[in-house]
Amino acid sequence: MRAMCNEAYTTGLCPTVDSYVLAICEDDGATCTVCGSEVEPVSRRLRGGR
Repeated sequence: MRAMCNEAYTTGLCPTVDSYVLAICEDDGATCTVCGSEVEPVSRRLRGGR
């Protein structure tokens, strides 16, 4: 697992949770932080940090 402060985040619609969730941005999409499913990003990337 990578350090949380170095992650880029977005908001996405998760089909498993059936809700908008915080997602970790990846090169080929985004992953739900709740269940790990691939999500459709709906907002710009946000940089994590302190």
